[in-house]
Amino acid sequence: MSHLDDLRRAFESADQPKNGAGLYMLTLKPSCTVPGIAASKGDILYVGKAGDLKKRNHMRGPTSSCTLRRSLAALLPDLHAIPEASTSKQSANWTLEPASDARLTAWMVANLDVTRIRIPVDKSLSPKDQRYFLEAEERKLIAEALPPLNLRDWPSGKINPHKALIESARARLTDQIRADHRALREAKLRSGQRKAMAEGASASR
Repeated sequence: MSHLDDLRRAFESADQPKNGAGLYMLTLKPSCTVPGIAASKGDILYVGKAGDLKKRNHMRGPTSSCTLRRSLAALLPDLHAIPEASTSKQSANWTLEPASDARLTAWMVANLDVTRIRIPVDKSLSPKDQRYFLEAEERKLIAEALPPLNLRDWPSGKINPHKALIESARARLTDQIRADHRALREAKLRSGQRKAMAEGASASR
């Protein structure tokens, strides 16, 4: 019996609470797809861990702190995702302007299912060791499911065949942000130069 089967059996046989520590899986609904991405075993796209499952909800963001949402925004051309102009030009952790973020959320709700599985954690362990325990459980599930949108923690000897495509798509939006910042900076510079010239012309009269 696989680790994934064990977790699913536990999920199906228990009245799973929505809070507490555990793992979660995002899977494609029937007939739904992500362009260029082949979902893994059981149509699993992404696996994650949470110290409190109730507080971890990728379906509503924020995109700035969610690798999964940034990947989907970059991979779904029909979303016409527009990065937020206020995003730091130095950061790849960009967010989306509100309308794009709303379209992404609507797509995720329509196309993805979320399974949350509470994992019993020994409360006598230190917070650090509790976190290590959850990370180990997450790695076990990633090693078995090989979810394409997990860019890290694939097992040694396994290469995520979608990683290059995802990183390239995200890089295009990052480059767009940097280009927008350059344009804004140049516009401010030109505006400042025009203002200085006008003030100089006024002073010489």
